Amino acid sequence: MLNHAGQPSLDHLLSEIRALHRSVEALALNFRNALQAIEKRETTSPTRYTARYWSLAVVADALVRIRLLIEQHLSYSETLGLLAVTRYVFELTVWVRLVQKDNRYGLLYYRELIDKQKLHYQDLQRHLIGEVAFFLETSEKEKALVDRRLSELPPTGSDAAASLVRHK
Repeated sequence: MLNHAGQPSLDHLLSEIRALHRSVEALALNFRNALQAIEKRETTSPTRYTARYWSLAVVADALVRIRLLIEQHLSYSETLGLLAVTRYVFELTVWVRLVQKDNRYGLLYYRELIDKQKLHYQDLQRHLIGEVAFFLETSEKEKALVDRRLSELPPTGSDAAASLVRHK
């Protein structure tokens, strides 16, 4: 479909990109399999953490992310969403081109990955500490509330008989 300027419409372009989903998925699987082969072959060797290994990881991760973008963000056209996807694809393209020029950029990617994971787990730790504090506080309040409610209940069973004896 062409728009009024004789160019393909946005919906048509999105449809063509969605049609690439299976190809991207197959390519991502091929790169993941190549990485797994290196990991199996060199499990005891530190060479699996070489620049070459991480260069392959950059491309594999980029393909997986593109597959996810196609699945999750290109089902309909929204201006800000498309702008965000475009920026993200540009960033992935820069990483892939960098490792194509010099695979030592794969090591930089690895460092960035470690930094992001470190921040993630620090944030998770802060969040979990906050949750524990919340649950402890809630538990104390709930215990006090239950104790107060139990003390307000009329006596039952043997307590009721003792209460009657006291009242007489």
